[in-house]
Amino acid sequence: MFKRTPLGYAPKTVRATVHNLEAKIEELRTVVTELEADNVALRRERPREVILEARWEAEKIRLAAHAEAAEMLRLAAFRRDLIVATADRDLSAVDLTAYDEEESEIRVAG
Repeated sequence: MFKRTPLGYAPKTVRATVHNLEAKIEELRTVVTELEADNVALRRERPREVILEARWEAEKIRLAAHAEAAEMLRLAAFRRDLIVATADRDLSAVDLTAYDEEESEIRVAG
């Protein structure tokens, strides 16, 4: 950055670099002042992030709907098996405690 001389740094180079840095600092201060005046520029969201966030929300909704549909299917299978079991036998012959959610069948006592 600075040119080194046998006695230290070259004064002209140091002064020029300091002047350039001060000009850059002043330019950055102007940009910050403009951004503070128009804070809409600070709140602008990146389109990629917005798209990814929307995709994630859609995926969460899809997963919730899938879980709800699976629960509805289990309940429908239980009701179907209960109706079939009660049609074949007396309700007292149906062991409701033996219902297995994984198999979705009702075991009939007897």
